[in-house]
Amino acid sequence: MKPVAVDTKDLLIVSNDTGFGMALVVVLKSAHFRIMVDSWPLSTLADAAPPDAAIVDLHGDETVVGLRELLDRWPTARFLFAVREMPLRATLARIIRDHGGVTLAKDESPMVFASSLVAMLASEDGAGP
Repeated sequence: MKPVAVDTKDLLIVSNDTGFGMALVVVLKSAHFRIMVDSWPLSTLADAAPPDAAIVDLHGDETVVGLRELLDRWPTARFLFAVREMPLRATLARIIRDHGGVTLAKDESPMVFASSLVAMLASEDGAGP
């Protein structure tokens, strides 16, 4: 029997909420991701290699400039945003949509985040401008 090659993806989880980040790690740990966790601001990752995907916990006071800087830092990455209060401000929602990102309510199950992430990565048109 021939072994099956598994494509491991780099995933960045950005959150100041340790419980949220760890719940995602627990669900995603066996899904062939190399997981990095960081908090806002992302200054510690300024020179890091771009991840294949990122789950970003929006804390509510993001600016248009800050969000654009994040998306422009890694233009080929697929972004999934956890939103504390829905609906997201229209300007931020439009920037995320234009980049090919997805928003979910932060109180969704970690399994919903995981399945959405896997679907985004499997989709040829799920990312990037």
